[in-house]
Amino acid sequence: GIEDKSRYRNAHPARGGDGRYAAGMEIDWGPMIAGVVRNITEGVDHCLISRKFHNTLAEIVLEIARRIGYDRVVLTGGCFQNRYLAERTIARLAAAGFTPYWHQKFPPNDGGIALGQVYCAMTRALQRDMQLQEAANVSRNSR
Repeated sequence: GIEDKSRYRNAHPARGGDGRYAAGMEIDWGPMIAGVVRNITEGVDHCLISRKFHNTLAEIVLEIARRIGYDRVVLTGGCFQNRYLAERTIARLAAAGFTPYWHQKFPPNDGGIALGQVYCAMTRALQRDMQLQEAANVSRNSR
């Protein structure tokens, strides 16, 4: 059957011993991975481990956004195909006063990258065509 996940609603992020997520702009994944391994060996429910893991990732994004200091934060990349991670990160950023932006019509993974590459190629081709047309017009007008 479907398990009642309401008991995981208050799952909180795993933090390092000093309560921080990052040193400078480098992420120290060690405490989070150690926490996951510890939870597995202690027999903690996998759903709770997953929730804590994803909550920690959302908190890391929030902490980085705070350190960078921009009001607008763009979320992209394949990890944001994970609905829970995307929704949790968006909610945490918005609650902290940030304006999050995320993929809504196109995928955040390689499909979105390919779309961006097509857009760039089309833009370059149009610019080149406009330059050639302008050069042709200048040539005609100078006769």
